[in-house]
Amino acid sequence: MNNDLLGTKPHYQILDGLRGVAAIIVVCFHLTEPLASSRLDNVVNHGYLAVDFFFLLSGFVIGYAYDDRWDNLSIGGFLRRRFERLHPLVVLGMTLGAIGFYFTDSPIWPLIDTVPVWKLIVVMLIGWTLLPVPLSMDIRGWFEMHPLNSVGWSLFFEYIANILYALGLRKLSNTALACFVVLAGAGLVHLAVTSPNGDVTGGWTLNAEHMRIGIIRTMFPFFGGLLLSRVARPIQIKNAFLWCSLLTAAVLLMPRIGGAANLWMNGLYEAVCIIIIIMKSGITVYLADDDEDDRFLIKEAINQVHSQINIIEAENGLELLNVIKHPKAQKAELILLDMNMPMMNGIEAALAIRKDPALGQVPIAMISTASNSSFIEQAYKAGVSHYYTKPSSFEGFISLANQLGTDFKF
Repeated sequence: MNNDLLGTKPHYQILDGLRGVAAIIVVCFHLTEPLASSRLDNVVNHGYLAVDFFFLLSGFVIGYAYDDRWDNLSIGGFLRRRFERLHPLVVLGMTLGAIGFYFTDSPIWPLIDTVPVWKLIVVMLIGWTLLPVPLSMDIRGWFEMHPLNSVGWSLFFEYIANILYALGLRKLSNTALACFVVLAGAGLVHLAVTSPNGDVTGGWTLNAEHMRIGIIRTMFPFFGGLLLSRVARPIQIKNAFLWCSLLTAAVLLMPRIGGAANLWMNGLYEAVCIIIIIMKSGITVYLADDDEDDRFLIKEAINQVHSQINIIEAENGLELLNVIKHPKAQKAELILLDMNMPMMNGIEAALAIRKDPALGQVPIAMISTASNSSFIEQAYKAGVSHYYTKPSSFEGFISLANQLGTDFKF
């Protein structure tokens, strides 16, 4: 099985942007930690929840990128692709941490000036593998599993989630996955409201308590994100990035709730934030056209005119049906068909789609150079709701993209 043949799917740029917004806030959280007298009065009080937000985004992206590809993907191929994606940054982070290690000597990290170079190198080499450093190898005095890159613990648990997904959880039906997510959510609420600190912080030390916290913090958002990638119905929101950025900032910058007397209230707030705040994905459009250049022009035009449009491509009607009928395929909001295609043309594909109970109500538009009235009549009889003449210029494709938005309300 050649996993290299798997192409890349279009990115949700809004998710990349929101990841950046959350990353900036979590950096601000760590910068303001030394200025706070306690965990109760940090100016960026809930900045650490960005990690849980990252887990949610990762689960969503994994489901979007891989759920419908396992017919052509092995477990080893999936793990190799994830390793290639994540691990260069792991090695870079540990190396930079080692280079700057002795320059960070301060009362905050009391052990730095006692660490010999050989021990620093051993910790760096262990860090390159992302395996947790044992407590006996602590070199900063904070009992971290990755002392050269303290946030490495989140990548460690993300690897665990990826492995669990590949080994079996990806096979769960939506109902079974929903049950798993509900149980994980219950565990998260219990952790949050019973925590002695009144929050969900933890996961960075190699001991039973922190491992428990890390697993709980990972399971709900990661697999909740996976479930969302399968079942969430996309919506279009004007200025979505701005509003989502403001919402993310409001959640992470919220002052501590409840104070020292009611720690459970802050824990409950954090659990609700992780559970309730749901990312809205873009509209999914399926496009079948045997001309690669035309597919490119249609995609480019739509993506320029409309934000958050995910276009899934096929080279002919038969390939389209195989993709769209996959058990884990994303829900189609619109199907775009060319008329003349090999193996199965647009008319045949439209007829097959209309016979499928699960797809019968999905709108179909045909975009073709064929202008013969008899072809157009056949298309409407086959179940096509709109017929467009394929443009001859990119400006024409832009106009077509605007017309599609008007006709199909996106």
